[in-house]
Amino acid sequence: PGAPPWRGGGRGQEGPRLARASELSRAGRLGARTTLAAGGNRLAARLRPPAELEDMDTAHRAMRDAIDVGYEAFSEADVAFHEAVARASRNAMIQVCNAVVRDVVLGLISTKISRSRNARALMHESLRHHAEVLDAIRAGVGDREASTSTRSLYTYYSGYLGTAEREPLLALLDCPHAVSRPRPAMSARSATC
Repeated sequence: PGAPPWRGGGRGQEGPRLARASELSRAGRLGARTTLAAGGNRLAARLRPPAELEDMDTAHRAMRDAIDVGYEAFSEADVAFHEAVARASRNAMIQVCNAVVRDVVLGLISTKISRSRNARALMHESLRHHAEVLDAIRAGVGDREASTSTRSLYTYYSGYLGTAEREPLLALLDCPHAVSRPRPAMSARSATC
């Protein structure tokens, strides 16, 4: 039996404030986000609970539909997708941590898209990546998906960081010769080892 879905509330409200606190570096928040996503994807691929797979499908369709609405709706649907993956992991700690960083992640996604020269193309690229995540989870190939997801998140967010801040995140890539420069495209294939 899996852990029940985490429900926020009560004393847990300190977490989101902590995640936004100035003492936490952007690199630290992105490292936590990357680690959580990889672990959640790996567990979801192992367990593949039908209800959460349907939730991921629903969130993915919402992302597709939101492209015509705008980046805010798209960003919300993107976060909903990752919340469904966290529920599918059946790991309460991953769910709690995702809830803690939710607002930070939502802000990063929205900012990245809104500042893009071609927001629509970026949303389509993100939609394709999420389709790959969903396909890998459905197929039960969590290790490959976790590695691909980690590289994709690094590629997507590394432009927010300076060279020194990117260095610790490279350890998450499983690439002995990874370079510390942001990539222009979001595709995880562009960040392969």
